[in-house]
This record gives sequence, structure tokens and C-alpha cells, in this order.
Amino acid sequence: MTAPSASSLLERATQQLDLKNTAEAERICREALRLDPWLADAHLQLATVLQAADRKTEAIAALTTMTKALPQDVRGYRRLGAAHQDMQGYGAATAAYLQAVKLPGADHDDLKRLAACQSLAGLTVDAAQTLTALTRLEPDAAEHPYNLSQLMTKLGNADAARTAIRKACQLL
Repeated sequence: MTAPSASSLLERATQQLDLKNTAEAERICREALRLDPWLADAHLQLATVLQAADRKTEAIAALTTMTKALPQDVRGYRRLGAAHQDMQGYGAATAAYLQAVKLPGADHDDLKRLAACQSLAGLTVDAAQTLTALTRLEPDAAEHPYNLSQLMTKLGNADAARTAIRKACQLL
């Protein structure tokens, strides 16, 4: 009998997670990573299992390990950003999303998450720049100029806030 592959182990881990058996799912994920430490899905599954077990700090550590082992996989940075955001670590979430948006496979949703975290981290100018970029990328989306108007108001730039809110209203 041949030993199971890392991928087949992940299927078993998913089954165990579906049964709410997080301890066994974690053990299986770690075995898959022992067999193939560069298997991105194993890192992601381990983080999912740890989050399901309400071990959020350990999930962040697992995702950090993934981003170090697989720095070109945008999914690791996305999940890391979301995990930090879930724990209200907006500065760390911003750093993760900044890495995500630099990678192939990044999309407009990554920029939206980045802008939200920048704003929550108090990086209002950076958030405004990100929202300005989003407004150019998605010119028909009223949410970006609306959010930009809110940030411009925070920054005390009434003219830019009025311009942005007018643009948002035109798009509605």
C-alpha cells in the first residue's frame, strides 16, 4: 500500500473539518505540510482549521509561514490580511493587502480591502490614494467616490469631498 499524497490528505482534512473534528483535521493538514511544505492549499487549509477552532493567532502564524514559503501566492496575503482584519489588526492587515496588490492575480477587491484597512488604521491619505486608483479602475462604481468623499471630509478637504460626492451621485 502506498503512502497518501499531500493532496489526498487534504481531502481527508476537509472531511474531518466538515465533521467539526478540528483536532484531526489539523493533524492531517500538518502531515500534508510535512510531505509537501510548498503545497499552498495545505497552508490555507491549516489556517481554515485553526480559525474554525477559534485559534486565530495560530491561524495568522500559519498564514505568515505560507507567505514566507510561497511569497508569490496572492491567496496567502489575502487570507493573512483578512485574519488580521478580523482581529482588528488594521495596520498588519494593511501590510498584508499591500503585498497582495503587488502580485499577479490581485484584483479590485484586494484594493477595496486595502483601502478599508488603511482607513481603519488611520492611514487616511493612503486610503484616499487607493480609492482614487479604484475610481479610475472602476469608473462606474459609485461606492468609490462616495467613500473618497468621506475620507476627504476627514482630511478637511471640502472641495475634494464635494467633487467626489457629486461624482458618486451622478453614478447612482
